[in-house]
Amino acid sequence: MKISTGIKKLIFLGLLAICTLMGQSQSYDLLIKNGHVIDPKNNLDAIMDVAVRDGKIIEVAKSINKPATKNHRCHGSIPDSWTD
Repeated sequence: MKISTGIKKLIFLGLLAICTLMGQSQSYDLLIKNGHVIDPKNNLDAIMDVAVRDGKIIEVAKSINKPATKNHRCHGSIPDSWTD
């Protein structure tokens, strides 16, 4: 049985949509809300949310609304124990 190109494209788009939704549903280990992020490499100096999973920064955005195991809302400066 031969599958037409149109059907192949439709199957591909369906699988892509499923993979995208699965990736969005993953939770973070730590979500830091309203932190003052300074990143000279990307010319960033703003109040942002930072999401961490497996010890790595996964996302930095103005607002992140995904689940996290631990949440921390920043008020003022970041504790010295968080800096390298």
